[in-house]
Amino acid sequence: MRVIESVRTNSAAPDGWTRCRRWCGRFGTVAEGIDADTCRRCLSEDVLEGTIQAEGGPAHPVIRGVPRILDDACLSLVADLPESWITSHGRTIKPDATAFTEQQRRTAQAFGEEWLYFSETLPDYEPIARAYFDMLADSHFSGLTLDAGCGMGRWARYAAARGGTLIALDLSASVDVAVRSLDGLPNSHVVQADVHRPPFLPATFDLIYSLGVLHHLPDPKVGLVEVARHLKPGGTFLGYFYYALDNRPAFYRALLPLVSGVRRVIARLPHWFARWLCFVLAVTVYWPLILLGTLLRAIGLPQVARQVPLYEFYGGKSFRILFNDSVDRFATAVEFRYSRAELEAMLAAADLESVRFSDTTPYWKVSGVRAAAAPSEGSGRDRARAVSPGGAGPMMTHGARGSCQRSRT
Repeated sequence: MRVIESVRTNSAAPDGWTRCRRWCGRFGTVAEGIDADTCRRCLSEDVLEGTIQAEGGPAHPVIRGVPRILDDACLSLVADLPESWITSHGRTIKPDATAFTEQQRRTAQAFGEEWLYFSETLPDYEPIARAYFDMLADSHFSGLTLDAGCGMGRWARYAAARGGTLIALDLSASVDVAVRSLDGLPNSHVVQADVHRPPFLPATFDLIYSLGVLHHLPDPKVGLVEVARHLKPGGTFLGYFYYALDNRPAFYRALLPLVSGVRRVIARLPHWFARWLCFVLAVTVYWPLILLGTLLRAIGLPQVARQVPLYEFYGGKSFRILFNDSVDRFATAVEFRYSRAELEAMLAAADLESVRFSDTTPYWKVSGVRAAAAPSEGSGRDRARAVSPGGAGPMMTHGARGSCQRSRT
């Protein structure tokens, strides 16, 4: 990608960045052709508003410091995109291009509204993040990390604080909240793009995690393959998927069709009304079950308490978490659930090996390592040519401070 238009910039410290080694995304040429003074000036500048473009590809806007690398079908998800920009750069908004993209767009719109409402960073997020990342050591975060489906950035903030460089990606308008969540972490960057087609070269990342995202995609298996293709050989993937209750008593599985039916009804309602109903569910279902589990544990029946639906994970959490997660669970039109065996097969199909599961809540957390030589590499490289100059250029990243930095690849 190269910057073809810069409307507004901001000075920035080049924290942790060095000059490009292969390709200069600012001037669209090999890095060796850029003199040191020009490179230093580039490193000290954040592009807040502008336009980027790959050679021969469509133009993409940079708005509020976030590159919006989206197809026409999803441009409507960008808040405050000027009509004049669409016209002048030959783009169009086609929200109903296909049934697949329309479903994807509707899901992203719902999550965007959710995270604009639940935008504050809560103290509860720290222990929940530790639970999600309990399979990883600090060393996993030392390289280049991708948060595939960052939402409002609550897990990205935890991961970026571990070190290395983090890129947070999401299709929805929640990226604008993620920028605020990651404030003060100059090693973090935000991009609005599709998880099905991450705008990066394959074999780029040392760690990719996707927590509670892939099971909401129209085709989670395709999404996992696309995400895993961007891991370096030997890189680690961590995912959290809704489980098929395969480690729970039979009455859990008997209740699931009823719960799923309620979700399908609520998800079809206007989002403000669906959110209100989810508040009612949090008060009348989530909260009483947590209180019941807490009581059983207090009277010396911890194993019985563990069998109370929702208690094992939500015990001790604030009501705001219960409300947020009820919206996440019931106001989303698309949901898939997987058993351990099904996830093992999915990760194998994505060229991930050494598959491990965590036996702690939430279920299922699963990790895998990218195979040394993956047969799907070629198709990933072909897709990368559509967003990188000559198929071997840089990826475009952007900072949590509202910046657009050129990656050092």
